[in-house]
Amino acid sequence: MLLMAADLGIVNGDYVFVVINFAPDAMLGENTWMGRDGRDADAKKVFNGLLNVHVHTPLLEDWDMLEREVRYRMAGPPFNRGMQRYEKVDVYAAMLYDAVMLYALALDDALKEGESDTNGARVAQLMTDRTFDGIAGSVSIDEYGDRSPNYVIQNLKGDRFEDIAEFATANKSLDMRDVDIVWAGGKSAPPIDSPECGWDNDLCADDSLMTFLQEARYKDQIALGAVGSAVVFIALATTVIFFWYRKCMLERNLTDQSLWIVDYADIVMPEHPVGHSSVSQGSARASSQGSQVTGSKNMTKSIGGQTHTSSGSGTTTENIFHTIKSGKTIIGKYKGNIVAMKKIEREKLVITRKHLTEFKQMRDLLHENVNIFVGACIYPPRIYLITAFCSKGSLQDLLENDSINLDQSFKMSIAVDIAKGMAFLHGTVIASHGRLKSSNCVVDSRWVVKVTDYGMGDFKCDQDDAVWESEHARYTDMFWTAPELLRCAANGNYGSQKGDVYGFGIILAEIALRSGPYSAQSVLDPKGIIQAVKFGQEPVYRPVVPQDSCLHEMHRLMESCWAELPDRRPSFQSIISWLKKMNGGKLMTVVDNMFSMMEKYASNLEELVQERTQQLDEEKRKTDELLYRMIPIFVANKLKVGETIAPQTFESVTVYFSDIVGFTKLAAASSPLQVVDFLNDLYTLFDGVIEKYDVYKVETIGDAYMVASGLPELNGNRHVSEIATMALELLSCLKNFTIRHLPQKQLQLRCGFHTASSPVRLEDERLGHM
Repeated sequence: MLLMAADLGIVNGDYVFVVINFAPDAMLGENTWMGRDGRDADAKKVFNGLLNVHVHTPLLEDWDMLEREVRYRMAGPPFNRGMQRYEKVDVYAAMLYDAVMLYALALDDALKEGESDTNGARVAQLMTDRTFDGIAGSVSIDEYGDRSPNYVIQNLKGDRFEDIAEFATANKSLDMRDVDIVWAGGKSAPPIDSPECGWDNDLCADDSLMTFLQEARYKDQIALGAVGSAVVFIALATTVIFFWYRKCMLERNLTDQSLWIVDYADIVMPEHPVGHSSVSQGSARASSQGSQVTGSKNMTKSIGGQTHTSSGSGTTTENIFHTIKSGKTIIGKYKGNIVAMKKIEREKLVITRKHLTEFKQMRDLLHENVNIFVGACIYPPRIYLITAFCSKGSLQDLLENDSINLDQSFKMSIAVDIAKGMAFLHGTVIASHGRLKSSNCVVDSRWVVKVTDYGMGDFKCDQDDAVWESEHARYTDMFWTAPELLRCAANGNYGSQKGDVYGFGIILAEIALRSGPYSAQSVLDPKGIIQAVKFGQEPVYRPVVPQDSCLHEMHRLMESCWAELPDRRPSFQSIISWLKKMNGGKLMTVVDNMFSMMEKYASNLEELVQERTQQLDEEKRKTDELLYRMIPIFVANKLKVGETIAPQTFESVTVYFSDIVGFTKLAAASSPLQVVDFLNDLYTLFDGVIEKYDVYKVETIGDAYMVASGLPELNGNRHVSEIATMALELLSCLKNFTIRHLPQKQLQLRCGFHTASSPVRLEDERLGHM
């Protein structure tokens, strides 16, 4: 805003710029004008003279103690966030402290009156119209329960804010300080409170001007009607232009092929593609009885447009770039990312407005459980739909891989991922999937299940007939199609929402069986199964899922999903609620169960490696903890990575040292273990005290305790006060310290500190110290 004001030429002293509660930046400190626009010099110039109204920060001893306490508490649990040197404790921390103190005082008064501590109305009444001494000074609460804080007006001079006035809200008094004020534009005097000619230039108007204005008044009345008509015309024209502009922008977004079109030349293909016998999307691996045949050790993964071959359960670098011989999917690399390219068999292609709309809609979809649509190649003969590649293969391959153990919680998380992805799709303009099946659910590298091969029904029309090599495979691909769509596929490849729910129910059967949905039935072949489902005779023909293969509630859910009447099938939002209830009110994802799955999938050797790794990590933690006790943390971290530590010289530091009075006699009268316990108790107490201060413990030898401040991190001249205050607190804490084996003996401590060349010694006659 100030830069814009400068560009307009009004940062010239004619105006005053005032901000409220302006605080230094957390990273840049006082130099808040710094930015990334290349105008730091201009910004610093226009900042000069800025006025800031800020809550008055108390300069009290209690406030200093609160600052240290806040820093100490922030570094510990539950916050675990150490504050940096340049971070200031905000004055509102004191106000929060005072707010709790106000409540405590009011509650104490209520209890003295005989009121219950649950009588909030009385406690609130006692909190009003009172004054007490808070951590930040006197606190005044009015009859409405509002605090009346004190404010300070600051003036930015060069790099620093300087207090120029204080305002006390309680008595409405303003105390100006005798300091020079820098005003905007670098002027030494404030601007006048009104323009020289008045706000309407009436103070400078002459007679000729008044005559001219009177003559112009009649002309204005004549022109008023014409102006009104022009305003109406302009408003109508603006409305028309606005809607025309919106339509043009929509057309531009639809026709902007750069948003979704992919140049085939930009795709990096494998130099030596290897063909593999496989099936295309839909993975029609079925026996003559309708059961799907699991692959050998080298399995072909059909990922709903992402068919690839892998060895075992994983995907290696060597098998990512494969061209599928009988399938219609190629794996390539586009803009550095591996993508799946689904081949569309068309001799020519005419892009319609409906295609453009669907491409834009597909590009706009973004959900964790929906596979990303990258774009399309639309120039024959290379016509491809391109989606993100998921390295773990399809859900169908995952379920049929016996080397991967899936417990009930893992199966539940798979169902949750699919349901969440489908619920999202049903809430978008895509409306329905139309091709939901296990081969069209893919698993990424994080074991998140994503729905893929959705949308673009017209663009992909009749592609399956060109892919399937046999009638057997074609009917197997129809296992997930709802009976009403088998009878009359009115929506074509777009399907219906209730049809998607039916397909989800079939997937639940696959998850429970860990094989094809009709693998438990051996009477009919795939064609006979589809005809039985299509006929719909009672009882309806559905997958047979043994009761012991899944939870009873899961069995009820899949039966509800594949109900004969579409209206009796639940929505995906209801399915999510159902799954959540089955899982004890939680929705576990595949990621949540990943470590459990990996543990079961690993061999005994991997378990042993994991155990040894944990032991190594624990020893490393202990070593780091011991190392950090011996040398400064930043020095230790540099040594661990092999960096050389250059010697440093500190011009001004304060060194504290102490020993125990009469330690030799005390040690002689104690056993070695008693001495060790005694020193451990004492130094544990000391270590807890020094954590509150900006100091560094150098070493402890016997009864000697050495601490320094001002190194290894500089803190200006604060090292003297930090050490002095720490020393007093160490002396004070000994009053309540008890030696275990000598509980009646009062421990005495001899301590002193030295800054530069001036030694300082602390004495406390009450404890008999020297």
